Amino acid sequence: MITKYSVTILSVLKDNKAEVPAKSMTIPQMINRIPKDNRKSYRTVYRHLLEMSRLGYVKPGLDDGAAATYYITPNGLRFIDAQN
Repeated sequence: MITKYSVTILSVLKDNKAEVPAKSMTIPQMINRIPKDNRKSYRTVYRHLLEMSRLGYVKPGLDDGAAATYYITPNGLRFIDAQN
C-alpha cells in the first residue's frame, strides 16, 4: 500500500534525480532531505522502500560502502507525476 509518506520518499528521489543505480540515495540521505517536522525513523523509511520495491516504484541501487541505496523507477516517476 502506498501512503502519503511513500509519496514524500518518491518525491525526494525524483527531486534529487536518483533515477539510475549510480545516482541512488541511502536512507539517511533521504531522511535528511525531508522537512524535520515530517521525518520518520530509518526503520519506517526502510519499510516504505520495501513496499515500493515490491510494487516496482523503487529499486536497489549501487552500494555506498556498507549502505544500501535506492532509486526511483520509471513506474515510480509515472506514479509521482500523477499525484501532482
